[in-house]
Amino acid sequence: FGVGQVEVIGFTEFYRMKSELIEQIVKIRQARDYQFAALMVTDISTSSSLLAFDGRTSLCNRLNYHILEPHVAELKGLLSRKKQLLPHLLNVFKEAEPK
Repeated sequence: FGVGQVEVIGFTEFYRMKSELIEQIVKIRQARDYQFAALMVTDISTSSSLLAFDGRTSLCNRLNYHILEPHVAELKGLLSRKKQLLPHLLNVFKEAEPK
């Protein structure tokens, strides 16, 4: 899987570019044969993030984040990709593994 992060002030630009960003996330995921790819967009002025993502349905259904629309989740209070998002994703992937 792959996860990037950008810091912004306000989500206006994200929403303006949302379709293009998701399209690129899908292309990257497919080209690299990832099971999941995402971009965490963190608004430093409100201390919240959005997650633009694409992946296997079994993984995406287990994210446990508020899904605003297809391929976009709200991550209230999450600021750190490494300390907050990645541990959660690793648990999601572990739970989704066939037993």
